[in-house]
Amino acid sequence: MSSNSSDRIRTTAHWVCKEVYNLDNIVTKNNVLLNYAIALMEMAAADGILSEAERQWVIGFANATAPQEELDQLRNYQPKGMEGVLKTFHIESGHAHGEQGRLSLIYDGL
Repeated sequence: MSSNSSDRIRTTAHWVCKEVYNLDNIVTKNNVLLNYAIALMEMAAADGILSEAERQWVIGFANATAPQEELDQLRNYQPKGMEGVLKTFHIESGHAHGEQGRLSLIYDGL
């Protein structure tokens, strides 16, 4: 991936986080936004089924900020349960997005 593409994705991610969630200092390193999209998929699959429509919504949502390789991972992702998601987004996880992303995750997951 070119540097210009990476810069565009990072700029878009920062804009979305500020405009939609009013978060100024969100970390947009690799895997942070992928973890968020995976958490959305796990929430969608909480009823035991991740429908194709739910998967496509999450991929569409992630398309604004994720590089192609992460979108490919989401296309093939199989839900594993909420335990890993809860660890990542727990306030004591040490992840920068653990504290900032919890309420947004609930909002987007509904």
